[in-house]
Formats: sequence, C-alpha cells, structure tokens
Amino acid sequence: MADGSIALTGAITVYTAHEWVDRYPAGAASITVDASAVRACDSALIALLLAWRRRAKREGATITVRNLPESAVALANIYGVAFLVA
Repeated sequence: MADGSIALTGAITVYTAHEWVDRYPAGAASITVDASAVRACDSALIALLLAWRRRAKREGATITVRNLPESAVALANIYGVAFLVA
C-alpha cells in the first residue's frame, strides 16, 4: 500500500461535495487531506471527511486532516466530531 494525499480546493459545500467523494486515494495506507485551499465550506465538508474516514477504517488506512478552515473546525466541534481535526 502506498501513501496518498488529497488537496481540497475551492468551495466544498452541499452543491460540490459529491464531486470529491470518488477522489479518495483507494489502496493508500496513509492519507493526508490538505484543506488549506478551501475558500468556502459548510457541513458537507464534514460529511465528506467522515465518509473518507469510514472508508479508511474499512481499508485499514489512517487519515490525517490538515489546515481545515476555522469554520469547519467550529462545525466539527458542534457536531462532536472534533477528532477529525485532532
């Protein structure tokens, strides 16, 4: 298994998150998600990260999220999933 990385960009919202679902790096043992280029987001970003985390767990991979926008960090805290950004 190789390592994988995903650089999220632009707006990750209810209107665009579906475009990212299949960009998960299948077969990677370790995945890093860089959200530094996300310019707008809503709870769909949190849902996307949770879906990727579930898939990583099923595949025995680890996933790390970096540079999550403050608004997404706040949503993760509200929803009780702050472990996404820990």
